[in-house]
Amino acid sequence: MVNNSLVIQVTAQDISTMIRNGQRTIIFLINNGGYTIEVEIHDGPYNVIKNWDYTGLVNAIHNGEGKCWTAKVSTSRFS
Repeated sequence: MVNNSLVIQVTAQDISTMIRNGQRTIIFLINNGGYTIEVEIHDGPYNVIKNWDYTGLVNAIHNGEGKCWTAKVSTSRFS
């Protein structure tokens, strides 16, 4: 599964379901910092969304159940 930061905010509950059912899933999340396309079309304050701690989110969802491993990588440009 490949997702961007906006989509994961909509599907976070699905990750919980995957863990509960023991599904072995690899998720690559690319944090693009918000509504990139919408900003290009029509920018405004409504396009600014809070950046989540995505690796922390998975730890909170699995709460000790299942086998979860997370890692965070970045480039110097986006650190």
